[in-house]
Amino acid sequence: MMEITVNRLLYTASFMDGDRHHRTSGTARTLASNGIRYLRFEHFATTRGPALYVYLTKPGAGPDSGIALGRLKGIQGDQNYKLPAGLDLNVNREIVIFCKTFHIVYGRALLQPEP
Repeated sequence: MMEITVNRLLYTASFMDGDRHHRTSGTARTLASNGIRYLRFEHFATTRGPALYVYLTKPGAGPDSGIALGRLKGIQGDQNYKLPAGLDLNVNREIVIFCKTFHIVYGRALLQPEP
């Protein structure tokens, strides 16, 4: 796993289950390091599923209107996703773990700005 030297912590969130069959837990943080922003999952765990992807969306919106960050790197453990340059985290601040095969949300987390 890539190590990141953190210059600034920008947003934090806690994951919630998608529903009673699709469980997700852990925390998320956005970090800035040397001008690059990352989304980091810590103590992350989710239910096993096919074709799980990470999206950033407007709160309450579906992944179809969100920004895809790529395939979920694992169902357990810490992981990092590079954020696109110019992404407005005040707008697209909900993280969605989504199964493309069955069109099911496995988990969500709403990013809150750090003081």
